[in-house]
Amino acid sequence: MLKHFMKEELGFLVGNKVASTWINPDGGIRQGDSLSPAVYVMVTIILCILLKKELTNVIVLLYADDTLLWIPGDLETVCQQLRKLKEGMLKYAEYTGQEMNVGKRK
Repeated sequence: MLKHFMKEELGFLVGNKVASTWINPDGGIRQGDSLSPAVYVMVTIILCILLKKELTNVIVLLYADDTLLWIPGDLETVCQQLRKLKEGMLKYAEYTGQEMNVGKRK
């Protein structure tokens, strides 16, 4: 259901009395739709459950539409957790149709 909500055709935009072609979103949650906040919360809950399941000793901080993960430990432990994080994010993308924006990661 979430994939359908996030990927179905939106329609078109009208500006300056000119209509655009049909818009097909690639992913993400629609801005301005009254269901968007509820869908965002449901998807974020899925993300948190997957992260807690895949990672041990991880701190997940959520603010607005950003997610910050804090993984304490030595280099070897953090590297192991990051490999698990990658697996978890692939599952998350499969479940929801959303993917991590690698351009924003730090």
